[in-house]
Amino acid sequence: MKPLAELQEKFAGVWSLLDERTRRLLAANEARCLGHGGVASVSRACGLSRKAISKGIKEIQTGQVPRPGECDKREQGAERSQSTTPLDRCVGISD
Repeated sequence: MKPLAELQEKFAGVWSLLDERTRRLLAANEARCLGHGGVASVSRACGLSRKAISKGIKEIQTGQVPRPGECDKREQGAERSQSTTPLDRCVGISD
């Protein structure tokens, strides 16, 4: 198992460049490579929930990853205030 500091360094280099979906997939792929205990280790290293990482693993295994610009219906929710987060761009709130 990789030490926590090594995983944190690995994620730190690209984390700010990724949106929610790609963060989830990157974390999920790393957890899969680590094997048993990988989800918990990656969760501690990057800050994503174990649930989000597990969702990413399922998306990778089934090949049913949303295309760029699409979001889960659950994530769209009610109308949001104007901002420029990746989720807002995904649901078409911001230009």
